[in-house]
Amino acid sequence: WYQRRVREAVVSTQSTGAEAQAEAHVETHEQAMKPPAHRLPVPGIRSDLIAPVVPLSQNERSPIIVSRRHSITRTRKEKKVYNLLLSGNVERDSKIAAHSLKKGIKNTEEVSLSILTVYSDAVTHIIFPHDGEMTCDRTTKYLQGVAGGKWLLTEHWLHESLKNKCFVNEEPYELRGDNNSPTSMAPKSSRCCRTMRQGPLFPNLSVYFVGEFLMMDKTTFSGIIESAGVNIRPGSSYGNTQQSSFRTQSKVTPLIDTDVTDYNRARTELGRDPVSAQWILDCIGTYSIHSMF
Repeated sequence: WYQRRVREAVVSTQSTGAEAQAEAHVETHEQAMKPPAHRLPVPGIRSDLIAPVVPLSQNERSPIIVSRRHSITRTRKEKKVYNLLLSGNVERDSKIAAHSLKKGIKNTEEVSLSILTVYSDAVTHIIFPHDGEMTCDRTTKYLQGVAGGKWLLTEHWLHESLKNKCFVNEEPYELRGDNNSPTSMAPKSSRCCRTMRQGPLFPNLSVYFVGEFLMMDKTTFSGIIESAGVNIRPGSSYGNTQQSSFRTQSKVTPLIDTDVTDYNRARTELGRDPVSAQWILDCIGTYSIHSMF
């Protein structure tokens, strides 16, 4: 009798537990299939036009989570590139500081550092000697940097960056101008115009070379003025057939080196006003358009 009562009690407990599990499973299933509040039937709207709610499986991801991941990717910090070019007059200590930075600051996903030996469009910073006035000589590198909208900095920026073991803000070390125009703020004006995409200094000037050109290497000079927006057309000395065809084009201006070619003679023989190479470089040096006369 005692054993029979124990078996009946065990069977009763098992059946009660199974019924409770079944009821919990049905309730959970009903809650999962129940539409959210914003999909409940609305008076006046047919229920068959409301899209059904399809529960996601364990291997599927919510589209909200995916879009959030994409938004995080889009806001990732842009990589900062430092391609340094040292002026030939920079002190030996500054050159050592630059190479020490190269060793101390490793290239990562956020920072890239290179020390270049020749100017190119890839240059981002040009380093000059510190003269106490935040100016420098009007050298080829200075004109290249202004025309290209680069950072033109004193060598103290290198030493402060090395001291802090990271690149410090460039603005306190930016040159104000060259010795010919020490307060022109040409480096900052050019750089800001490039950053804000306001266009080059000479957006509508097309020229062709006339006569000899000795003021600097012709290829280097061409690169400087092209960076400032000047369009160079083919042409050479007086009287060639190609030059004669340019005389009928009012938008193409003859370019001369006034240290070699007399301005008035060229004006008379060409039948129009030429532009001086020195004038173009003066405009680039101050990053402003000067009067030609």
